[in-house]
Amino acid sequence: MFSIPEADGTAVFGVESAAADTVLSVHSACPATAANELACTITTVSGEAEVSLPVTAGETYIVRVAAPKDDSDLDVELTISGPGVRKDVWYSYT
Repeated sequence: MFSIPEADGTAVFGVESAAADTVLSVHSACPATAANELACTITTVSGEAEVSLPVTAGETYIVRVAAPKDDSDLDVELTISGPGVRKDVWYSYT
């Protein structure tokens, strides 16, 4: 997923998942790696997680949601809020 804010500010990325231990991370480049990770969290037993970070207008941010290793099917709801955040979404399943 790519999110390009229209203004500087703080963006909030949230996920609700049917599985605990789902990873939500935000990256500055693709592929998403530890080296370009800007924020990361893991869902709790309730299946919810949220990260916030400062964003810059015109920059691209990659949002990654990863299932626990033992969960082949992942049903998630991703929310993004912030300073005029555009929600251009591309899904890729492997």
